[in-house]
Amino acid sequence: MDQSSAPTAGTSSSFATSASHQESSTTGEFVIKSEKEEIEQLKLPTECPTEPPLPAEEDDRIPRINFTCSSCEMNEMVHYKGTEPPFVLGVKLMEESYVMRDPFQQHPPRWRKKPEFFICLGAHCCLCDRIVCKDAECSFFYVSTFCLNCAKEAVKSFPLEVQTKLRKQLASV
Repeated sequence: MDQSSAPTAGTSSSFATSASHQESSTTGEFVIKSEKEEIEQLKLPTECPTEPPLPAEEDDRIPRINFTCSSCEMNEMVHYKGTEPPFVLGVKLMEESYVMRDPFQQHPPRWRKKPEFFICLGAHCCLCDRIVCKDAECSFFYVSTFCLNCAKEAVKSFPLEVQTKLRKQLASV
């Protein structure tokens, strides 16, 4: 074995040979002489595409609609009221609902259209128009949302299977 094929001392890779080292420098590949230079080459650029900050009144990622359940008095700020939340792609809700972005998921940048997880907190009762949350102690859903008081009064108008389910829910409350 001749000296030209022996590993070169002082290079960042102990497997690099002086012959291959010369070849890589002539082919245009980057050659790293020290470990510090290699680390600098591998660092990500510090300038990431960031979006300019919006004033708080224009940022749609900040919840602005106050939701308060008329039964349990749960109070929460939500991002959207309606049937087609703009941050949930391809989903149309069956009724106008109060929807918030998932608070445990990081929001994607505004310029990137990406579906987000969401939480449907509640809706208006279809009979009395009171705002109720989706908790089993506050509302019942069959085709649309009913508060439990209206569901009790209209129990006979539901199909038999739904009546059974509603009676079980009312008994557990």
